[in-house]
Amino acid sequence: MNRLTVNWHLAKNCNYKCSFCYAHFASVKGNLDYENSLKLLDVIRDNGIYKINFAGGEPLLNKHTGEFIKYSKKIGLKTSIITNASLMTNKWLDTYGKYTDQIGISCDSIDNNTNKELGRGYGNHVDITRRALSRINELNLEKGYNIRTKLNTVILRNNHFEDWNEFIYKYKIDRWKVFKILKIIGENDNVYDDLSISNDQFNSFISRHNNLVKDNILVKEDNDDMEMSYIMITPDGRFYQNKDNKYIYSDEILKNGFMESLDQTGFNYQLFKSRGGVYHL
Repeated sequence: MNRLTVNWHLAKNCNYKCSFCYAHFASVKGNLDYENSLKLLDVIRDNGIYKINFAGGEPLLNKHTGEFIKYSKKIGLKTSIITNASLMTNKWLDTYGKYTDQIGISCDSIDNNTNKELGRGYGNHVDITRRALSRINELNLEKGYNIRTKLNTVILRNNHFEDWNEFIYKYKIDRWKVFKILKIIGENDNVYDDLSISNDQFNSFISRHNNLVKDNILVKEDNDDMEMSYIMITPDGRFYQNKDNKYIYSDEILKNGFMESLDQTGFNYQLFKSRGGVYHL
């Protein structure tokens, strides 16, 4: 196995209220403390992981996220963050951008009102996304950084008809992950039926952006692609996995060991590879 990514969901809390969210972590009581978080990063590195991706909830609600990125870079990991960007200030980018290989922003519509309807912010999320992407592109030019940009978009009933081509090219997005809304029991099953779309609707959205597929920018993930194909860690330091639309959890990694805990969740490397998880930064 090579080029593996670990997705560490640093925070269960979020300043947005996305109706379709599948990362509430109701069974998680809290976060690892600072020292144990650094130990876990060492364990991740020692087990041959290529990239660490910090996610949430909203990862910037964890006050140590920037320092975790800096430390991860120091010990040899590729570094990435997925954020809604509402808390990503110029000061944060100026301080931690140099240690960050990839910054991903979650944005589900190119219309501010649609994002608001979905709970993705308060009516200005497209503006926040544009501002963050512009600043990252400016930093790359001004300071010679090579921060790669990524966009995460969930496709559902409210946005499956949209056309993002101009937006993606204008803001020089390097990688666009397009997900079909995923049902997770105990997380978003109460709203899934109202927001779900057919396979035809999802595939139509992908076809509308076929040039982005050809340019190796758009990477689509249907529901089957998201099962057993991610290495994900909870805020309290356990692996978890999507299996049969439910989450299963391992024992604590720092107590049980990395591979022993990973085996408890049934991660499948071939599925990770087939969904395009192996790529270079």
